Order: sequence, then structure tokens, then C-alpha cells
Amino acid sequence: MDSASEIAINNNLPKEYPQVKSSWQRYLHSLTTRPDYLPDGFIRRITIPIFLLYGLGLVVNILHGQWHYVGPIAGILLLTVIAYRNGQNPRNYWQLMLAMVLLPTLIALSMWSEMPMVAMAWGVALPIFYYAALHYQRAAEFLVLLIIVLAFFAKPHLGQLGTIRYVFWLILVTICLYNFTHSISLRYQEMLRLSTTDDLTQLLNRRALDERLREWGLTKLRNPEVPVTLAILDIDLFKAINDKYGHPVGDAVLKHFSDVLGRRVRANDIVARQGGEEFAILFPYADMAEARSVVADIRQLLQDLSGPQGLRIGFSAGLAELHPNEAVDDWWLRADKALYQAKADGRNCDRLA
Repeated sequence: MDSASEIAINNNLPKEYPQVKSSWQRYLHSLTTRPDYLPDGFIRRITIPIFLLYGLGLVVNILHGQWHYVGPIAGILLLTVIAYRNGQNPRNYWQLMLAMVLLPTLIALSMWSEMPMVAMAWGVALPIFYYAALHYQRAAEFLVLLIIVLAFFAKPHLGQLGTIRYVFWLILVTICLYNFTHSISLRYQEMLRLSTTDDLTQLLNRRALDERLREWGLTKLRNPEVPVTLAILDIDLFKAINDKYGHPVGDAVLKHFSDVLGRRVRANDIVARQGGEEFAILFPYADMAEARSVVADIRQLLQDLSGPQGLRIGFSAGLAELHPNEAVDDWWLRADKALYQAKADGRNCDRLA
């Protein structure tokens, strides 16, 4: 994988993480954030039929006086409402923890009360809720652990054959839902990549960069002391290269330029292609001097390396550090004006705003 591709992948980290987080922090984040790969109507399509089915069962049991089933069924309805709310809105962490503890506990109590049909009903809701509420990898981890625990608990109450049937059913539903949600996640990631990545250079596109700029604008608003700098780069005389050598060579120049950017930027820097021969680099946690140093390294590497057709590629750059309480559009405009000043001053140089 080339450097540009690596940068594009690194820049597709969850937008809740404008800075590097530890693996443990990312794990906790995956427990408290609704899976972004599930479509908006997915939770509705799952929870409403379950609610109607068990709601009908609740009415039937009340009419027939089977009060010992009313409590477990009412619990399923409560968890269904919680899953529905968490699927449509940002998750309330206490609700998630309540459901994650309550559901397995009710299954165990149903077994202890010698009500295998109720335990089976809870077992249907268990994997569905977990996969609707958690990332599919986290859901699978919790379900494997719960199945092992429930298997040991179920044997004295359901017998060996009943336990085997129960565990087999849970494993089957868990595997089916894992494959289903995993497939959805892969398709979502591919669509996300296509919508945020430039086809030619595999860098982020303008749309993705705009999102990162807004995120860092909010970060600066919350933490004014955090420096962040923007650089806009424009390949010099690119139109002349296209006219003289043709568009295939022009495309090769763009790929070469993006590869050099990928080699010289820092791990947390965000690189994007604006369109045409214009690129942008967002330097988180970097003041103007540090960002300018990276830009100088890029220019030196371009001079050291021979590009397509032996061309030595130069570029002009405008840099601007975000001011506290400054609008993102104004920040961009300052960097863009600095870029035009660099071009007016003879190209292949950078100017600060």
C-alpha cells in the first residue's frame, strides 16, 4: 500500500476522535456509541414487530390468567423500547448497561423458575438486542461469554438435552446475526470510502475535508489553547504540464505529488485533494512554524525526487493557523489568500496568513 492510501485510511478514523486514542479508549467508545453502519430504519424494523408480537402475548396471558408469564413478557417489552430509543437517538449509557445486565438475569431467573418457554423467549430477544445496541464485534464477544455462563446455569434446570437445544439455538441466532451485521458493516465502509475518497489519489476529497475542518473548528472553540494549522497547496504550472505531455502524465503528476505528501506529513495530519491540482493539509496540534517546517520538507523531497517524464514538481502554498472563535470559512479564506500571494510572488514558495 502506498503512502497516499495509508493517509486516506488513517484519516477515516471515527470523527469523535480528532486526536489519537488508546486501544482501551476505543474499546470503551465502541460500547457507548450506536453502530454507524446500521441504517436509520433498521432498529425500527426489528423492534416494532418484536414489540407487537410480545405485546399480543402479554394480552393473551392476562386474559387467560397466566400471571407468571406477565412479568417476563413485560420485561421484553421494556427492553424493546430501550433498544428502539437507543437506535434512534444518542445512547444513554445507563439504559444500555441496565438492559445488558437485566436481560441475561431474567433468562437465568426463568430457568431457575422452571419456565423453559420463557427462557427461550428471552433467548430470542438476547442476540437481537445486543446486535442492535452494540457494534457487531462487541455484541459477539458478550454473547459468547453469556452463552457459556448460561449453559452452566441451564443444565440443572433444563436438563442435558434441553440445555443443548437452548445453547444451539442461541449460537445459531448469534452466528446468523453476526454474518448479517458484518455484511452491512462492510458495505457501509465501502460506501463511506467511495464518498470520502478521491478516486485518482486515494486521498480524502473536499467533502471529507470540510467535515474535518468543522470538527477541528469545534475543537478549537472548546479548547482555544490547542493549535491547528491549515495549508493549501497548488501545483505550479500544472496546466502547462497537461498541455505539453497530455492528461495521462498530468494524472501521474497528481499521484506522484500525493505520494510525496503521504511520505512527509505526520501520522495525525489530514491530507485531501481539493480538486484539480489543489491539495490541502490540516495540521492538528501544530502551530504555524511546525506546519511550515513540514511543508518545507515536502518541497525539498519533491526537488530530490524525479517525477513523471523527469519533471521536477514545484508548488505554492498558503498557511493559516486557526484563531480562537474564528469561523472555519474565514480560516479557509485566509489560507487561500496566502496561496494567491505565494503565486503572485513567483510560485514555488509559501506565504503565511
